[in-house]
Amino acid sequence: MRGKSPNWLLGVLIPTTYILGEKNIIVIGLFPSSNSLYTIDMTTNYILNNLLSMKYTSITICNLFATVATKLTSKNMADNIDNMNYLEEALAKNYDTVLIGYGNSMAGNKRLREEKMKLDLLLQNCKSNIVELVDKDNVYSRLHTIHPLFAGQRFTGQWKFRKYIIETVEE
Repeated sequence: MRGKSPNWLLGVLIPTTYILGEKNIIVIGLFPSSNSLYTIDMTTNYILNNLLSMKYTSITICNLFATVATKLTSKNMADNIDNMNYLEEALAKNYDTVLIGYGNSMAGNKRLREEKMKLDLLLQNCKSNIVELVDKDNVYSRLHTIHPLFAGQRFTGQWKFRKYIIETVEE
């Protein structure tokens, strides 16, 4: 844990790395539901099950916000500086794939939009393949930044990626 940021990197390295070669991915969600290393929530379970079947051998999970909560509020979104610095360091590791999966909750929230724009600024310098989830049948193709829990409940085993479009930010 770093400073105020409980956004630990959940990293899973699968033994098949030696057979398949390493294929690594970082998943960026919205916020953690627990800070326990012993708790595998449904989101993490769907991420592991679907990405392992897509032959990823190293899976890292981070969040846009580090605050452990059941719901984001203005108060627990207030100080996110440490977490954004942490994400910047994580993205500098040049993963093969960066999966943006923070979902569409609170889409009209100004503070959330600000943090998404900050993430997009970080992604502009990222050399990884930056993607978002969609289903193989394109039933949910109108949605963007689909959360892995939503994807797992509606089209588990049918995940595919499409290019994530980085919003350009005027400075």
